[in-house]
Amino acid sequence: MGNTVVVGAESYLFDLVAASDEILLSADTEKFQSTTIYVKVKEVKITRSGTYRIKFDLRVNLVGADAYGRVRKNGVAFGTERITGLTSYTTYTEDLIFSAEDLVQLYFKNDIGRTVYTRNFRVCGKIPLKADPTLLDLGTVQMD
Repeated sequence: MGNTVVVGAESYLFDLVAASDEILLSADTEKFQSTTIYVKVKEVKITRSGTYRIKFDLRVNLVGADAYGRVRKNGVAFGTERITGLTSYTTYTEDLIFSAEDLVQLYFKNDIGRTVYTRNFRVCGKIPLKADPTLLDLGTVQMD
């Protein structure tokens, strides 16, 4: 199933996004906070429906504490809760299905109030095109 986009006098067919490692949108700035409740730290609004590969890095500042990260869709827990006790970054990857206009968000927390860090929040995918990919609006980073 595809979507037709009209540019000038020509129409182009864009199929649904398929999971891949090609970065479509990214919010790479390192963010950190000391919190024991989930808080939103990254947000991207997508404009195309399909399956996206979501990636992010997560770490904690001190050994003995755990950092938690989770992808949400429109504010609702959606991805797998990720946990690390490492002080060096661990990259997590998950393929998730989103619809056009969805907000893809990253929330994080720490179990004992230590500092949790994240960076490199990336929305990846492949759009089979039958036209110039520069014509396609992929979405916007709402919170880096």
